[in-house]
Amino acid sequence: SSEQWCLCCCFINFVVVMSTVPEQKDCGAYLCCCFSADRRDDDPRAGNPATWEVSMCNSFCKDPCCCLAGMILPCPTSCYMRHKVLTAVGEWPQGYTCCQSYFGCCCISNETIGQCCGALPSGSAPAACCCLFLESFLCCHVATQASRFFVMDRKQLMPDPCDNRLISFSNFLQCLACLFELAVCIASLITDVPQGVIYASWAVRLAADLFLLSLIGCMTAQTNVEIEAGVDVKIASGAQAVMAHDNPPPGGVQAVHMQPDVPVAQPVPVVVQAVPVAAQQAVHMQR
Repeated sequence: SSEQWCLCCCFINFVVVMSTVPEQKDCGAYLCCCFSADRRDDDPRAGNPATWEVSMCNSFCKDPCCCLAGMILPCPTSCYMRHKVLTAVGEWPQGYTCCQSYFGCCCISNETIGQCCGALPSGSAPAACCCLFLESFLCCHVATQASRFFVMDRKQLMPDPCDNRLISFSNFLQCLACLFELAVCIASLITDVPQGVIYASWAVRLAADLFLLSLIGCMTAQTNVEIEAGVDVKIASGAQAVMAHDNPPPGGVQAVHMQPDVPVAQPVPVVVQAVPVAAQQAVHMQR
């Protein structure tokens, strides 16, 4: 109905405005400031030396078209972004696996899921395109995160504090919506549930899904901006360069931005010619 569309548009505008407020240090988005921005100790990317070109909080302002495309058409946009990322690093189609082998399922390992029963990786572009199409349309959110993780590992990017807040808030909304729906389902088996409670559970589910779509759009825009900036590993100092050399990202390091070597002046050899003794005596006699 028109009321639902109006509610959706208002929520999207609210999320975009609150999530793209210029951040101060690590304050992140005002909407999610109640969630911690600290990096987890078990996060393997916490020690990476480089930072994102733009955080998810500011990705809408940096690339609004890509962000809106990720929100409105998340499945085809996720498919396109994975193809763009792998093509940029020269690993399409031979480097494609399902979810880039980042996500498993229950007792199935990440590698088994990524290989799709041995069908991947494949040097055939049609086979890779078919699997990528199914992945993007069946597991859109996971596919978007896989592209983002791949870029983080490729360019040695550390997690952004604002991104951690947005992802935590999205997870919180999804859990809250599941709890509301579960409570309504159990209550409906016991007694008649008031219509207002049912509407409330629908509203929570709508808010959670709309925020998830906004998060997918911000992830897509952030990944696109990072790929447009280049696929080389970004190193800022010599100490960080040593760190990146000791801990290379999966797939190898493309290039490391370092200061060019300054040529050192070499000492100029001095040639001393020996003078015969007879010549020295002749010169002395002339004097």
